[in-house]
Amino acid sequence: MRKRVSIRTVLLLTVVGLVLGAVLVVSSVYSATATTMFNQLGMSEMLRDISVVSERLADYVGRVRQVVTELAADIEAEENFNAERFAQNVRFYTGSSEDISALLLLDEYGAPVFGLPSSRVKESCNLSALDWYRAAMDAEVGEVVFSRPHVQNLYSGTYPWVISVTRKVRYDQDGEENIGLLMADIRLKPLEEICRSVTLGSSGCPYILGPEDEIIFHPDQKLLALELISEDSIRKEEEDGGDQTMVLSQEIAGTNWRLVGAVTAEDIARNSREFNSRMTGIVVGIAVLVTAVAVWLSMQIVRPLTQMQNNMQRIERNLDDNRISLPEEGYAEYAALSHSYNVMLRKIRGLMQETVDRQEQLRRMEIGALQAQINPHFLYNTLDSIVRVLEQGRVPDAIEMVQALGRLFRLSINNGDYFLTVAQEMDYARSYLTIQQVRYKKRFHYELHMDEAVSAALCPKIILQPLIENAIKHGMSEMPGCTLAVRAGQDETGRRLLLTVEDDGLGIPPERLKRLQEMLRDDSNAITKKSGFGIGLRNTNRRIHLLYGEEYGLTIESEVEERTCVTITLPKRLP
Repeated sequence: MRKRVSIRTVLLLTVVGLVLGAVLVVSSVYSATATTMFNQLGMSEMLRDISVVSERLADYVGRVRQVVTELAADIEAEENFNAERFAQNVRFYTGSSEDISALLLLDEYGAPVFGLPSSRVKESCNLSALDWYRAAMDAEVGEVVFSRPHVQNLYSGTYPWVISVTRKVRYDQDGEENIGLLMADIRLKPLEEICRSVTLGSSGCPYILGPEDEIIFHPDQKLLALELISEDSIRKEEEDGGDQTMVLSQEIAGTNWRLVGAVTAEDIARNSREFNSRMTGIVVGIAVLVTAVAVWLSMQIVRPLTQMQNNMQRIERNLDDNRISLPEEGYAEYAALSHSYNVMLRKIRGLMQETVDRQEQLRRMEIGALQAQINPHFLYNTLDSIVRVLEQGRVPDAIEMVQALGRLFRLSINNGDYFLTVAQEMDYARSYLTIQQVRYKKRFHYELHMDEAVSAALCPKIILQPLIENAIKHGMSEMPGCTLAVRAGQDETGRRLLLTVEDDGLGIPPERLKRLQEMLRDDSNAITKKSGFGIGLRNTNRRIHLLYGEEYGLTIESEVEERTCVTITLPKRLP
């Protein structure tokens, strides 16, 4: 009987479940609302931080862009622009700003025309070979172009990280119009300080992307320069975050750059974690209190029923003892229930005994009926064979058959016992084979093999005879010279008795073998009645099921014109 849930458990779980369910629903709704609010607040803070950084970057770059634009306008307006005029304009527009590390006017071949600082540019510096220079020269006149970060290599002894802001200009020099490039190198350090002025959760500070998603500035800028990491690896890291990562982006005014920051759901929800922790503590406290109250309440209600349950279990273990019953005492409901139970118990005991007697009687009647089906069938065939032998004048053979028949009936009677030892059953098989061998004029041979370890084991009497009869009649009667082997042994565990009847005769066709196996799996007699064959096998299998259960019985193996083997599996039981 499977273990069932107790009333105490149900009562406890119901009270705790209802109260905690209500608390959890309310707290979940409140927590979800608060979490949404905190998440919106966290997102707003990060968007505000991104916006502030974007504005500061726009102001910083815008100042440089304005310097380049106005200075370019002055250069293009002058009829004969010179170094002194260039220096005056630079000082006017830049003042004492240290953000611009170099401001040069380059000719179309990348050679400096004018510049500040006035230090001599290194002769080894070949600007025209750089990608950003070629991109700037390919741009339209008046278009401002921003380069990617690079190390300034114009002057000896100083190599700052800079971004070159360039504008293609026309200028007059010595009465001749030229195309040049106005270049202002702004230091990367101020950009880095602005970006690092905010922190976006665990991902760090935001970074800057160019128009083709190339990285202008990244917190790991030096690692990028040394090619220890790549832009692809940075993007892949963001993509691997999946639904847990959100990328915030905002255009930087006055440039074609975008400020980008990757934040995780955990970063956004950081403001709600403390609230959720407090809410969890409150819910746990309520759960402990409710559980303690529910336990106390269930003990008060269920204690009388628990006592009754213990008494009923004691009765269950000794149901056949008529002296055991429930005490009819205690509360009125308990006493009335105990009285009803005792009345029912007396009726159940009477019905149980009646059922046991009836089932035993039915079992004996069915086994006897099966046995009665086998004995007349065998006796009719044997007497018919004796008559035929006498008609042929074979008196000695007839005498031998009658003597063997007498031994068979002596063993089948067996003082009224239903079981024989394996040794006695093998003697019965030997006598039966003697009769059949005379009947069929010794057209087949037989062998008997018995393991001494099972000779004293018990088996139902006349269990082998129907199998031997089937083997002779259906397997060997049409094939002279066949051999029939009867074996008695045990399986590897020594717990099961194995009796086999094997012949090397005709075998059983596959379709017929399939029907026989179906009949053995379902010995309700429906298949046997419908098909009209296998009565002996069905009765033998049914006897075994009635005596020992469904796990024991017959199995059939056969190959056409090769062999047929029927195995009886029984529990090994000794007298």
